Amino acid sequence: MADPLLDAATDLAFAKLQRAGGDPRNLDGPFRTLAIVCAAQGVIDNGGLRYFFENNWPGQPPYALFAQAYRSIGAAVLAQAIEEAAAAFGFPHPERHEDRRDQCLLGEEGNRIAALDQRREEDVWTLLAAYARAHRKALRKPWWRFWR
Repeated sequence: MADPLLDAATDLAFAKLQRAGGDPRNLDGPFRTLAIVCAAQGVIDNGGLRYFFENNWPGQPPYALFAQAYRSIGAAVLAQAIEEAAAAFGFPHPERHEDRRDQCLLGEEGNRIAALDQRREEDVWTLLAAYARAHRKALRKPWWRFWR
């Protein structure tokens, strides 16, 4: 990330996330979106959707929350890929069942997820930086925090 506003907003979002026990559902609005997309995209950039689904996310938020966050920044293709991949597992709440997910990723579902991964074309970091700029008032640190 080379965008100073995005860097600062992300740092603040992750500090809030840590205070919230690591579960992004405990964050509000733009902070939730920033924390979710930044964390997920770091994993996806390293190993695609497969790594994303191999990961156990703190609090086990539903995959729909990730898709919603990506859609919020304008990454509709990746949001759709997450939704379709989560549905490919074929059982409810795959985020809660690491062993079953891992088993599926070794089979045909893993091949479908790999195919979905090939469709990704969006520059997520550019979209996330634009999202941070559009929400900069909500993302800035309150002035009274500087006095503590």
